[in-house]
Amino acid sequence: LRSPSLSDTQAARCALVLAGQYCDDGRLDDAVTLYKRALVHAQRAGVLTEICLANAQLLERTCDYRAFDASLPQATQTRRAAVRCGDPQVAATVHLTFGRLEGRAGRFQTARRHFGIARELLLQSPNLMLSATADCDEGSLLSLSGDVDRAFRLFTRAAATADESGWSRGVVVAAINLANIFVV
Repeated sequence: LRSPSLSDTQAARCALVLAGQYCDDGRLDDAVTLYKRALVHAQRAGVLTEICLANAQLLERTCDYRAFDASLPQATQTRRAAVRCGDPQVAATVHLTFGRLEGRAGRFQTARRHFGIARELLLQSPNLMLSATADCDEGSLLSLSGDVDRAFRLFTRAAATADESGWSRGVVVAAINLANIFVV
């Protein structure tokens, strides 16, 4: 990221990857700083997919359910970038983000609608990691709303899909959720 030879597009991608790692490591303030940096680089480059992904990640990391409405301008910008970029996987990622945010705000039906739209988009352009994410996200929502049987099926499918994709973190997330289901 410090290299002066990186283009804005490359810098945006590097910042997105590093910010994701910082999130995984629990360094949320550093991650937010890098997501903001990624967004600046993406906007300078005019690359809609990177703008959309940076906005979605920044929105998810900074949106508090108590101030959900305060994030509407950024949510609108994210949604517009997703529509304009025309990439079904990016649009699915955005719907997963909105689904998680709606779930945190207690709007389970709206969240499930976003998860459903993400799955429809992934039929056009399959991505095993995103499919596993959709299953884990919706499984969590179902578990919170008391539908343990359907949540169990989604977490089981998420584990298998994540394993098929080689996404070890997804396997672990699904396994942790399955363990919670067994406790319930």
